[in-house]
Amino acid sequence: MSANTLTANSISSTYAQLLHIGTGTAGVSTVRTGDGTTTVWEFVSGGAKINGTFQVTGTLAVTGTVTLSGALNVTGQISGLGIPVFRRVTADVTAATTTEVAIAAFDFVPVSGAVYQVEMDLIATSAATSTGVQIVNSGGAGTLTMADPGTAFALSGIGGTYAATAAPVATTNFGIRLAGVFAPSSTATLSFTVKSEVASSAVTIKAGSVLKITRIS
Repeated sequence: MSANTLTANSISSTYAQLLHIGTGTAGVSTVRTGDGTTTVWEFVSGGAKINGTFQVTGTLAVTGTVTLSGALNVTGQISGLGIPVFRRVTADVTAATTTEVAIAAFDFVPVSGAVYQVEMDLIATSAATSTGVQIVNSGGAGTLTMADPGTAFALSGIGGTYAATAAPVATTNFGIRLAGVFAPSSTATLSFTVKSEVASSAVTIKAGSVLKITRIS
């Protein structure tokens, strides 16, 4: 007989599989198995508590306040008002020509109808001072406007291109900062690519470059 069902099993052989609310202290009721083994669950008036690891596979929707005592370890993406999401390039991304190369680390799946503040801090190199780095918004839906506060260049609209036309020093790291607002109209992935301004001169987005996205509405 299967241990995963009570069907055709006697009470004496299966009572340990049952859960019940045991007596507790200070208004706390502990969930125990049929043989008295304490579980990690506790209930109080208007609330519940887990004494151990709480793991969710799927979507966890919370209405109200979450209080944590200890560390929160997240594998994946947290989406919430005012919570910044960081994407970091861990390996150099080089475009040797005008063909776009994906900056895959920057892929972001938005909430449709939300509004995000987008900040991109790039470490770049160029093979020549006359070769500019071009950042292209290669995916997403809705409206996106980003600008470099230090130049007249901007990345406007879904599919737009930030097109710097020069590098300050050849083969030496320099910074590019783009900031703006993204208002997605669907959950289509926001993505970016890099390409060289000219076909025969390489540009690179270096490891350590960061994209920060914060939901503001």
